[in-house]
Amino acid sequence: MKRFAAILIILIIFGAIAFGVGYAPLRLQEGTVAVLYTKTSGWDPEPLQAGVFDWRWELLVPTNARIYYFPDAPRQARLETSALLPSAELYEQFLEGSPSLRQELTLDIQYRPLPENFTTLAPRGIGGDNLESWLVSIDKELTGSALVFAATALEELLEEEDLLVPAPAVARKVAGKLQARFPDLEIQSVVVESLNLPDPQLYRLARDTYRRVQQTREESLQEAIRAAARDREAADHRVETLQQFGRVFSEYPVLLEYLEITARTGQNPLNLELPLKNASLPGQER
Repeated sequence: MKRFAAILIILIIFGAIAFGVGYAPLRLQEGTVAVLYTKTSGWDPEPLQAGVFDWRWELLVPTNARIYYFPDAPRQARLETSALLPSAELYEQFLEGSPSLRQELTLDIQYRPLPENFTTLAPRGIGGDNLESWLVSIDKELTGSALVFAATALEELLEEEDLLVPAPAVARKVAGKLQARFPDLEIQSVVVESLNLPDPQLYRLARDTYRRVQQTREESLQEAIRAAARDREAADHRVETLQQFGRVFSEYPVLLEYLEITARTGQNPLNLELPLKNASLPGQER
């Protein structure tokens, strides 16, 4: 009986040791995610997460497994811009007194890479020392996309609002579009810290004035092109007429003498009233 109890205790101890060695969350610190690579199974498609029950027999085999760690914490990207409304600086030149259409936006994006995303990064050699540069590139992609989405949202809201554009509405639109654009990230929040915009009515007036001026210029340019085409056509017609006269004079040199007599005497004995190219000259019919 004592022997059985001793064997049972030993088995329990070995079982506890085996469980502890194979229990992946014990190898993780809070705020981290890991990707498992084993010689027996290759890259594991599921990430190891702290607090989630996950036992792996591959960890029992010495030198079989290697674990790559990634931070699992929120990250912030900040956007500061004064170029939101399209061509605002150009439009303001078309308003009397050149009022300012200055715009400024500052917003913070808090996001978190989804743990599943790291299972694709580790096989590509992203992790450890070069992980921060990858995260910085994500920051830039987020802020670049946020700038485009914010500009679009402001244009839409300026068409609807006559007074002030609500900052929360801009934040909601940007957050929704960022989440759709980056499905591998969890967009936790988008906060507009400051938003300064021109009077919506003034911006619309400047934009519409600019468009009317451009339309007038385009119409004037098209009319100038048509006039130039008409002048060219008239010039071509004159050249063609002169060429026809040249051919007639070459074929009937006596006409030159006739024109000289007509110019000198002021008389037109043959009473030629039609253009030479349509006149029936002596000897022309064959």
